[in-house]
This record gives sequence, structure tokens and C-alpha cells, in this order.
Amino acid sequence: MKRDVGAALAIYLLGPFRILVSGKTVEHSQWARPQAKVLLKLLALEPQHQLHRQQIMDTIWLDLDAASAAANLHKIIHMVRRALEPSLKSGADSRFIRTSDQHVQLVAPGVLWIDVEEFEAGSIRAFRSGGAPECEHALSIYGGDLLPEDRYADWCVRRRDQLRASHQELLMKAATLYVELGQHQRACEQ
Repeated sequence: MKRDVGAALAIYLLGPFRILVSGKTVEHSQWARPQAKVLLKLLALEPQHQLHRQQIMDTIWLDLDAASAAANLHKIIHMVRRALEPSLKSGADSRFIRTSDQHVQLVAPGVLWIDVEEFEAGSIRAFRSGGAPECEHALSIYGGDLLPEDRYADWCVRRRDQLRASHQELLMKAATLYVELGQHQRACEQ
């Protein structure tokens, strides 16, 4: 069961990458450049959903000089805003991407739902409570490895490994719980 219902912005990073704005999918054709998606992914994975411009430039355009990287960043911020809000008149009016004091921030005018955060919170609840329903809930959010289309991107390898390990631990916990409950078939399904 996913809990993105009612989210102003829902971001799926586990399994196939997808974005929903007020329940409507942002189509692949709305992304002008792959780097625009990378910017959104980077921001979504940050705890405060905010990065300094230099961090973004160093991640996406490590081989470019500072002026070229800054120009590219300006362009992709515009592209992300347009992908999320096609009718946006001014970047300053964006409901989702804010810039200030050399920072770029992902926000939402209501609920910002990110599957990675929901999975991690669900995993913590499952390990603390020790219950099968909590394990099942967290497992239902895990749609696959983190950003499989970015398999070779250095910036997400460590996080992917951490999430995969949490998923494996949850599977083992759920299986153990079902064995203890005498539900051997359900244990095998884990």
C-alpha cells in the first residue's frame, strides 16, 4: 500500500523513477534533459531536500569549468520547474524548486512524499515494533533497487546498498515472524 495519495509532489526512487504532481504523472517527454532528472533525484535524496549549487555542479558537471557548470545549472533548474509545472510563468513562482543564498531546495505546498523516506521510516517502525504488519507495510513500499537507471552513478551507490541491505533485513525479519506464527507458506514467500 503506497501512501502518496493527496501528496502535492510524490517522488518514486525505488524501482522505476517517476514523479506525480497532484496525482498526475510527469511524463518522460516533459524532461528536456537527463540532468534535470538528476537534479531532482539529488534533492529528493538529501535529508533537507536542499543542496548548495556547488555540490550540484560538482556532482553533475565535474569536468566543466565553474562558469559553464553554473550556466548549465541555471538551465536545468528551469527545466525541472517546467517539467513539474508546465504553465509556470516565472521561476520565482515555482511551488517545488526554490533557490536562495546559493542553495537549491525541493519543496511542496502540502505533502512532499518520497518513497525512500517512507520506506526508511517504515523500516524503523517495523524493527522497533517487531510486528509482521509493519514489516509488510515497509516491504510494500520497496519497489526495487534505488534508481536502477542510474546504476553506475557514484552519487547513489552507497545509498542504494544501504536501502538494499535494509530490504533484505526486513525480508528476513518478516520470514522469521511468520515461522514463529506457524505461517510457513508466508515465510517462504518472503
